[in-house]
Amino acid sequence: MNFAIVSAYCANTFRRLRDEEDGLALTEYLLLLGLLVGGVILAVGFFGSALSDGWTQWADWATVEISNPWNGDNAGAAAAAYGAADDGAGG
Repeated sequence: MNFAIVSAYCANTFRRLRDEEDGLALTEYLLLLGLLVGGVILAVGFFGSALSDGWTQWADWATVEISNPWNGDNAGAAAAAYGAADDGAGG
């Protein structure tokens, strides 16, 4: 290839990219998205073990309380709320 043609093509491409503003908004959004993703990755890395412990505790609570609300500390309240408590009145 001729060096003059390649040089002119590169100069024209550079000038066109410099003068166009269509891609600026997309570039800014991609930079912000990259910063956001990086922040999330750093936060998960920093707080990872605490997040894991919290999710495990929540999952254990949800498994016990939601799957069988009649067991545990709130058994009487749950039974009363659902009308399943035996109040001794007979029926």
